[in-house]
Amino acid sequence: MKDDTLPPITPDDMFRERIMRSRRMTPNERGAASLDMYDLTCAIVLDGVFAQIKGASEP
Repeated sequence: MKDDTLPPITPDDMFRERIMRSRRMTPNERGAASLDMYDLTCAIVLDGVFAQIKGASEP
């Protein structure tokens, strides 16, 4: 029987893949990805704040 399991992926492998993916992007694509990450980060922070403050609602 053939073993189809994949080798384990290390954090270094994931980091290397992110770097290689970024190098393949155009400057505009990198800028758009950066803005997307910023928006996601803001949403996560706001969710955390609203979760900690009882009775708070989004503006």
